[in-house]
Amino acid sequence: ARFVHKPLRLRVPFFQTGQTQTRYQRGPSAYYNSRRSTTVEQEQRLSLLLGELSLRLGNNEEALKFFRGALVRKGDGNNTINRQAEDKIAQLREASKA
Repeated sequence: ARFVHKPLRLRVPFFQTGQTQTRYQRGPSAYYNSRRSTTVEQEQRLSLLLGELSLRLGNNEEALKFFRGALVRKGDGNNTINRQAEDKIAQLREASKA
């Protein structure tokens, strides 16, 4: 049997097109409603990436959800990703106070 590597496909919008918002808006529902066989760290990275995309597109509430989803306190979580997510959450809180 031959091993076939299937890369993780992300719904990353193309910022050069005028369809960025439309393509992005389908992404979160696809993310929340899909079943994936990924590790905890991969889920953290994906949540962090989607949070960053949401933030860049000005959807702060959605970004906050993704950043919170990137936080994993139990043994399998990556501490570096946890710190990055915590920093982004703190930045969003500071921005909302201003």
